[in-house]
Amino acid sequence: MPYISPDRNIDKWLLNPKPVPKRNMINLNDKLIAGDIILSWFVGFGTFTTES
Repeated sequence: MPYISPDRNIDKWLLNPKPVPKRNMINLNDKLIAGDIILSWFVGFGTFTTES
């Protein structure tokens, strides 16, 4: 279940959602999805923080 911030305006978001691309949700051979690898890359290079 994804986290949804209580501050998010759900009605506004539903009018223009930004879904995850399907290619990022395909299982790879090692049981990871491409999105897991992309997120690990962002965290590893310090380009993804909890401040953003």
